[in-house]
Amino acid sequence: MLKENESLDTIRQRVQTSLKSLPEDTHKITKPSPIQVNISQPLETLRQSLIV
Repeated sequence: MLKENESLDTIRQRVQTSLKSLPEDTHKITKPSPIQVNISQPLETLRQSLIV
């Protein structure tokens, strides 16, 4: 079953909500604060299985 395409307004709203959840310092154009990203164990296991 194919999923119906989202409208641009829906995508825009989703992205804006996601961006608002990030710390304010990460929004800077120059010298933004870095964001630490962690990989969950299931994702890491999948990644490792694809490398082999």
